[in-house]
Order: sequence, then structure tokens, then C-alpha cells
Amino acid sequence: MIGRELLADLIPPDTTLQEPRWDVDVYGLDFIVRTPKARYSAELKADFRAHETGNAFIEILSDEYHESQGWAYTSIAQYLFYLVVETKELIIVPMLDIKQFVNIWRKRYPHARGVNPTHTSVGALVPLTELRRMGLRGWP
Repeated sequence: MIGRELLADLIPPDTTLQEPRWDVDVYGLDFIVRTPKARYSAELKADFRAHETGNAFIEILSDEYHESQGWAYTSIAQYLFYLVVETKELIIVPMLDIKQFVNIWRKRYPHARGVNPTHTSVGALVPLTELRRMGLRGWP
């Protein structure tokens, strides 16, 4: 929830974040972004360590034990909103670009585990500089 609260402070004044409606919107989205000119889906990832490591955790396995694909493969959102929590930096990347590069990153960069109470996820540690290069220069 901290990520969503921070994001609310970073969005332009004419932009709103709407929770998906499960009876209308497709399941698996974090929110719908509405601007005066557009409506699009987004997935928010709030990273509490990226400011220290310089890397983004791009999830390739959501559950290591079951070998379930991570959000980099399965997300149906149009955009990834990658939030570096400590610095309040928001990097917006088209999800199609993430999907195009995830297999390259999987081989090129080291992996780390995210241990949760019910599962362990695995992510490629992609340099933030690479995400920034792919990121949009403004709001979609």
C-alpha cells in the first residue's frame, strides 16, 4: 500500500488511478490510469532496495518451488510503473518492452530471491539505468 500512496503524490493533477472492476476490467491489473486524453492499465512495483543496489527486481518466477512464471511474463498491463520508494523515482515502461527483454535479462544479469511467507520469487537484477533508458519521458 505504501507504493500506491507514494504514487498518488506523483501523478499529474488531471490524472486518476482507479481500482480495476472485476466485473468489467480484466483480472490481473493493479489499476487503471485515466487522463483527459487516455485510459490505460498499469502494474505497480514498489522497490524498497533499488536505491541501495542500483538494480530493479524483474520477477521471472513468482514461485520458485512451483516454477510459476513471474509478472514480467504474465502481466497483462499496458505499462509497468516501477517505483523506487526511497527516492520517489517513478520509471514508466511499456510492458511490451519488458516482455521483449526479459529473456535477455534472465541470461545476462544475476538473479536474487524474494522470500515471502508463502513462497519465494526469483528476479533478474536489471540495472536501473537500463530501465530508465527504456522508460517514457512523461506520462503516457
